[in-house]
Amino acid sequence: MLEKIMFSCTKSTYKKPNLRIASVVTSLVILAVSLNLIKPASADLLDNVFDSSGNTKVFFRTRSGYYINCYDSRGKCQAIPTFSNNPGISDEIFTLIDLNKGTLMHGDKIMLKTRTGYYVNSYNSGGVIQAQPTYSDNPVVSDEIFIIVKVDGSSGGNQIKAGDKIMIKTRRNYAFNCYDSKGACQAIPSFNGNYHISDEVFTIDFL
Repeated sequence: MLEKIMFSCTKSTYKKPNLRIASVVTSLVILAVSLNLIKPASADLLDNVFDSSGNTKVFFRTRSGYYINCYDSRGKCQAIPTFSNNPGISDEIFTLIDLNKGTLMHGDKIMLKTRTGYYVNSYNSGGVIQAQPTYSDNPVVSDEIFIIVKVDGSSGGNQIKAGDKIMIKTRRNYAFNCYDSKGACQAIPSFNGNYHISDEVFTIDFL
């Protein structure tokens, strides 16, 4: 019924567009919200904004406040003290591809892509973390598909939001590690879930 009213009002005033249209549409939107036919945007929806393909821009910080960097967006990953928030040139910003799509959740399978189109890889899912131009989309054998784990942070159950503490694990259950939270990155078989001292726990943020 609401759609018919909006169509009728728009059609009748289309030939002479004026402020009346905006007023009518605004009134209809307010009516729809009051009747719970549509819902206003929630602040929570802005915590991880994915496009229709399940992609979003992210960056990661270590406990020491360093940022995960991929050298020239094509090389090895390491933590550095500086950060660029310009996606066109930044080697600290990654496109997070949520293979489960929708809201990013604890346990989702993800891929990380740099600005050059390279994919973050962990050698044999247990070694050096670096970017490479190719990837496998088979989770059983892929060294470019990871599992994101929520360690601590926001309320709301398993949803991962900006500022949450997370770990990234490979198919072999190795965890991303940043040496002393300031150095080179690699996947290791042991990990510490205490984010105050852990070199395997990172803070995730969204652009």
